[in-house]
Parts: sequence; C-alpha cells; structure tokens
Amino acid sequence: MAITPPFALFVGPTKSGTTWIHAYLEWRGDVALPSAMKETFFFDKVYERGFDWYTGLFPPETDTRLRVEVAPSLFHKPIACVRVKTHVPDAKIICTVRDPFDRAVSHFFHYRQRGAPRSSLKEMAETYPDIIEAGLYAQHAPRWEAAFGAGRFHLMSYKLLRDDPESFCRELCQILDLEYRPPPASLTDQQVNSAKVPRNLFLARMVQGTLTRLRRHGAHKVVSLLKHTQIKKWLYSRGESLAEERAEIRAQAASFSPALTADWSAFQSQNSLSGVQKAQ
Repeated sequence: MAITPPFALFVGPTKSGTTWIHAYLEWRGDVALPSAMKETFFFDKVYERGFDWYTGLFPPETDTRLRVEVAPSLFHKPIACVRVKTHVPDAKIICTVRDPFDRAVSHFFHYRQRGAPRSSLKEMAETYPDIIEAGLYAQHAPRWEAAFGAGRFHLMSYKLLRDDPESFCRELCQILDLEYRPPPASLTDQQVNSAKVPRNLFLARMVQGTLTRLRRHGAHKVVSLLKHTQIKKWLYSRGESLAEERAEIRAQAASFSPALTADWSAFQSQNSLSGVQKAQ
C-alpha cells in the first residue's frame, strides 16, 4: 500500500485557503500529493473506485515523503469522516477556520464562477446548501475531533494565512513535522484562486460540465492540462467588475442565515477552540 503513515488530510472547508495550502505544499517538493490532480474526491464522491485506486494516486512505499491530500469538500460530510477513519485511522486532520459569513460570500462567487446566475446570497444558498453547511464549525469540527482525537485534529486560522502567511506556514510545518520553509514570493505576493465570474454563463456551465465528466472518467491529466491552457483567461473576467456585486452580497451576509449565526456563536464560545477564535 502506498498510503504509509504518517498521513495528513486537510478537510477544508471550501473557500478557507485550501488552494493556497495545496500550492505551498506542492512548491515544497518534499510532500507527496495525489498525482495528476488537486482533489481526488475519493472519500465523498468517487468512493466506489476503492481504496486501492486511491492509494495508487500516491508514490510507492519506497518514496518516504509525507503523504498529504488537500480535500476541501469533506468537512461537512459525516460519511466522509467515517470513511477516512476506516481507511486512515491515524491520519492528522487539519481544518482551516474562516469567519463563516466571509466564507459564504466567497463560496457564493465559487458558484458564480461555475456559471450560476446572479442572485441573492439567500437564493444561492437555497440552491447550493453547502454555502451554509460547510461553514457550520460548531456542528462539524467536534465530529472530526471525536473520530481522530484532540491530538490529531488541528484547527488553523484563515486570518493568519491571509495576514501573515509566513507564520501560518511555520505553524503548518510544526503540525506536519516538516522543516520550516517560508512561502515563495509567488504565493505571498498574490491571492491564490481569487474570485472571478464568467463572461458567458452558458460557456462556463459547458466547460465545468466537461471538466466534471472528465474527472468522473479518471481523465485527471487531461483536466490538469486544460487548466494550464488559456481557457481561464478568455472564459472569466479578472474581477474588476465584481466590486458592486461583491459589496451587495457582503451586505447580505451579516444576518442572512440564523443557523450560521447561532453555530458561529456556539463555536466561538467553546474554550477548547478559543485560540483559533481570537485569530479570526
């Protein structure tokens, strides 16, 4: 088996800095990430492929680098937690904590990028429930901690990543037992995976649908090649026209979901998590 301890899994949630973290770990070169893809979706969407398929995405056992996957879609899914515990029970589980209202706004634009029409935040959340679900820290964090133990479940601050990426990477390296290496200027000088919206909704949906089908059929190398073409430059705006829409959605975020408000308050009140709260 190619999944040899230690193994670390970043469970997300979506829009909490995981793309940046993946880029940093990939840049290091001394971490073994799944080959030819950024996310495997094994523990939630393609579990039927079997654990042997998943382990085959990592180097052979002769490669002694730390195995890591950055999987932002897992955090709010109970079945994913069960499956991870079944297959890699000694994994280190890392979750980045971001103010859930800011995260919801970012998640809104995540779906806009994929071709969702312009709407209110509430309407978008009704269509895509994970805009709320993925940010319910008080509900989901205890599940992962109970499954893996306080010593293997780690919370990290998105705000620290945003404001002081070097300190964030130092803390990250401590958790992963890696030699500290400051992030390169290519990461500290620009935002990774910044919000964009498509110039044409139909084309965006067509492209995203094609990429999804390719992933489901295992054509991850093709997906990777397409992402490195000029497709994003002509398909998406550079974000200049988003100021008005972003301000509108951000204004809606403060109180659009009572469930999110109650959950965030409960999460902040947990003494065991107070160190992360102060950093938000």
